[in-house]
Amino acid sequence: MSDRKEFYIQSPAGDSILVEIYEELGSVTVLIGGSMRLDLDYASAFDLADALMVMANNMESYYDKEY
Repeated sequence: MSDRKEFYIQSPAGDSILVEIYEELGSVTVLIGGSMRLDLDYASAFDLADALMVMANNMESYYDKEY
């Protein structure tokens, strides 16, 4: 079963970058901007997702104080 996710992320400079994430052959594949590919096992995919959530939450606190 392929549950492909596609979305755009924004760089601090305002550039839009296409991100595609899907499961393939027992791994999670992340394509970023057509030039970067990560093939991760499931544990690494969860580690990456967890680290992104922690960092984003820390930044959210910073922006809440600033604005």
